[in-house]
Amino acid sequence: MAVGRVVILLALAATACGRPPARAIVPAPTGETSGPSAAVTSVDLPAQGTGIALTPDGRRALVTTVGGVLVIDADARRVVKKIDAGDAPCAIAVAPDGVHAWVADLLSRNLTKLDLGAEATTARILLGGPRRPVLTPSVAVSADGARVYAIDGAKENLLVVDAADQRVLHDQFLDIHPGGVAASRDGRLVYVAGCRLSCGLLYVPSFASASLVVVDPTTRQRVAGVALRNPAHAVAVSDDGRVYVTHAAKTLSIIDMRHTHKEVS
Repeated sequence: MAVGRVVILLALAATACGRPPARAIVPAPTGETSGPSAAVTSVDLPAQGTGIALTPDGRRALVTTVGGVLVIDADARRVVKKIDAGDAPCAIAVAPDGVHAWVADLLSRNLTKLDLGAEATTARILLGGPRRPVLTPSVAVSADGARVYAIDGAKENLLVVDAADQRVLHDQFLDIHPGGVAASRDGRLVYVAGCRLSCGLLYVPSFASASLVVVDPTTRQRVAGVALRNPAHAVAVSDDGRVYVTHAAKTLSIIDMRHTHKEVS
């Protein structure tokens, strides 16, 4: 790979994976201060963090960076290990049992499995050719740890991976350029936030529409969709069925899906 291409890809990685658009940066409230109930501690990192996940016991934080996955001892407040996890690790999810973690890569389109006990990479699943670095890669793990859900931004698909066999069971075309992904607590549904065409740095409102897509990973059916007003990025699901979506327009959407399993505009 030519040196110039490497520089361009790394620049795109830093922009698409680690740095949101300027309009997505929300300044801190001017009246907010740290008091007796707010203890803030900083941990110096060797590179910019792009994604973070905690082990179930809360003792370790796993931070993705372009140089690898950093393992941080939460009590000692220091980096204790760096795990090689691909070209540009961008997003990470920890299995509920705390034994393994899964890392989505921005450039190589690999899904990497980490053994958290050994603090090492145990497997890499190739998802295809070069990724289109527009939206950040995303990964989620089912509540029972049996399935891993990853976004394939190049083909605009949702990939369902068997965690034990480490193989792609199927991929599903989403009809949107996907961003964030999250799974419901009961494992019945997967939620994907994204846009038609693109809703990253190249988002143009007049040519693209943002939406939240709800998929049944067992039947591979799209069971619901919600139109969103702004570019959609990260998504999370609460235990009570509410879905939270972040946007580049400095907004957070809270969608009550408990009684809605149909297309909503």
